[in-house]
Amino acid sequence: MDYDMTIHHNADAQAWAKFFIESTKDMDREVFRDEGYMIAWFANAMMAMYDSMDPQKAANEIVRLRKILSIVLEACEDVNSPDRKVREEITRTVRKALKEKT
Repeated sequence: MDYDMTIHHNADAQAWAKFFIESTKDMDREVFRDEGYMIAWFANAMMAMYDSMDPQKAANEIVRLRKILSIVLEACEDVNSPDRKVREEITRTVRKALKEKT
């Protein structure tokens, strides 16, 4: 296909959607005419690419979430404690874990 490749430096999903619709007019697919659908498609594809560019950040987030889940699971073991102070401490611990950033 012969087209202006400057679009490749544009991070605007709407610009990509408009470009795609314009350059696929000869295709017989109604979905390709729906600008809203195409914006969503391109935005999703762009975010997937962005997310995949920093695997260490994703790995760190997984480690953080595993720690939080571990705290929650440990707290669940005592959640039925008849001791009100124990239940309050569990609630504080879980809330703190969910707010913490690593």
